[in-house]
Amino acid sequence: MLKHSTLAAIAAVCIFTAPAEAQACGEPKTLSPSAIGSIKLGSSIKSLTPRFKLKTEQYASDGDDYLRHEIDVCPGVIVIAATALDRHIIDRIETTSNYFVTAKGAKVGMTVAELRKLYPRGETYTGAEEGWYASFSTKEGVYFELQIDAIPRDCFETTRNCEGVVSSVKVIKAYIQK
Repeated sequence: MLKHSTLAAIAAVCIFTAPAEAQACGEPKTLSPSAIGSIKLGSSIKSLTPRFKLKTEQYASDGDDYLRHEIDVCPGVIVIAATALDRHIIDRIETTSNYFVTAKGAKVGMTVAELRKLYPRGETYTGAEEGWYASFSTKEGVYFELQIDAIPRDCFETTRNCEGVVSSVKVIKAYIQK
């Protein structure tokens, strides 16, 4: 168990700096079930500090404590990697950038209709548990969070078929998780 003073130190926002990589974003990078760009699920967050500048903060979710690591992949492109507080292994990665693209061409900014063309077996999920949520699963391990304010509230609270409404909603975030 961590002592209270150690927890308080971890809870503070820490910034790890490394020599800045002089890199241009260049060609779009891969968004796959196992990685977003070069950030891989299951890898140690410590393996990233020699290559990237990280901003880290603690947060709680469902009674558990986690660390959220903001990674500047290249100018203007951010990836978030999450780890459990007591384990520094990446178990969730997300981005709001359209710089990352799946093998089939899906990316942030597309509509659900566009995703359906690429992933016809994909599914849309909406609900009101633990706050409003709306997402699209490719059924291949990549998920897209949808712009919830563009969806009528009754689509979250009932079993109403909202596919027609949701098809024009845009993706605001891509994520993968263990």
